[in-house]
Amino acid sequence: FAWGRVAAVDADYVARVAGLVQVLSLPPSLEEIVEHRAGLLVQYQNESLAREYRDFIAGVKIKEQAVKPGSTALAEAVARNLYKLMAYKDEYEVARLYTDGSFRQQLEATFEGDYSLQFHLAPPIFSRGLDEQGRPRKRTFGPWMLRAFAVLARFRGVRGTWLDPFGYHSDRRQERALIAGYRALLQEVVAGLEVANFGQALELARLPEEVRGYGPVKAESVERYQEQRADLLQRFHNPQAVVRVQAAAGSAVGA
Repeated sequence: FAWGRVAAVDADYVARVAGLVQVLSLPPSLEEIVEHRAGLLVQYQNESLAREYRDFIAGVKIKEQAVKPGSTALAEAVARNLYKLMAYKDEYEVARLYTDGSFRQQLEATFEGDYSLQFHLAPPIFSRGLDEQGRPRKRTFGPWMLRAFAVLARFRGVRGTWLDPFGYHSDRRQERALIAGYRALLQEVVAGLEVANFGQALELARLPEEVRGYGPVKAESVERYQEQRADLLQRFHNPQAVVRVQAAAGSAVGA
């Protein structure tokens, strides 16, 4: 405890006394971000989806370099947020996560002896309405769901195709629309990218960070996302107007 209190005041001193070498971890490069998430997309669906992701980021990088040589901030923001939208957690992904081995390892590391599993799920095709908080009402399923998950995970390649029985639900259509809308937004952004509106471009690229939750919680976050998108896009296309407003505000404060 005494050393902990000293470390709170001077961590470098404690590290020197203990003979520890402090290793500074550098933030991942754009290439590392892209390759890590592309690998996850292969597991999520297939190599084709990962290649689509890589190609889109490469296009953003080329446009960014033409405007701000040496910068990767925009491409990095797109890499993180496009992946977030593309890897939405649907029925296939839930099934894969339960059956890829990691869930079983967590169980074995946490519990001993006999135990029984129950899964509380709210699959859209078996909707039972909303609970008192306005969220999809969940149903309880027994341990047999692990076998069902194993079968379902094998069909993740049909995600988003006409063969996908879950793809016709409004939630899934919304998720696909978010991906298409974000890609269209970024194509518009890189086409009009300038040094003057680079800050607004970054804000637009980071907008999906606002999208979270599921059911009504996600619906509300998507609504905020769309409102902010419209406002930021207007500022992106009129960067001089933003500068004039800031200058006028500065003059008013000075007066």
